[in-house]
Amino acid sequence: MTFAGVRIAPCGVTTSPRVVLGMPAYNRPETLPRTLESLFSQTCLDFALVIVDDLPSPEVAAVVDRYRSIFPRLHYEANTTRLGMVANWRKVFERARALYPSAPYFAWVSDHDLWHARWLEELVAVLDAEPGVVLAYPENLRMLPHRSEIARKEFETAGVTS
Repeated sequence: MTFAGVRIAPCGVTTSPRVVLGMPAYNRPETLPRTLESLFSQTCLDFALVIVDDLPSPEVAAVVDRYRSIFPRLHYEANTTRLGMVANWRKVFERARALYPSAPYFAWVSDHDLWHARWLEELVAVLDAEPGVVLAYPENLRMLPHRSEIARKEFETAGVTS
């Protein structure tokens, strides 16, 4: 497979990441380590992670610093003033595009979810195989205190054109 004139394996690490993961963070130092472990355990490591923290704390910064030393494509910013949910999400996307303008794919990740090790590999494979596809979304398992359930999401695409 070639991408931007460079021959690569489907999820081989390239000099410029093919996928940028955007994480709007909000003071979750207790869940962030497990989340980062699940992301850095992906079978597809051709990604960068951009975290923008909307309620910075020394605890979150310390967690990020531990992982930044082993994953150089981790970018962390702490907002100087709280932006709120929507504005922080927008800032994450804008920073991701500014830092990695040639990355063809972007995916949202949260600071409290866990990701299956093949999640990114599967999504990249679908998007690579089907150039007309503009959105891929995984099925997820909602884990509640007393039960777990598959959370199915349906997206209405009527009227969407390529």
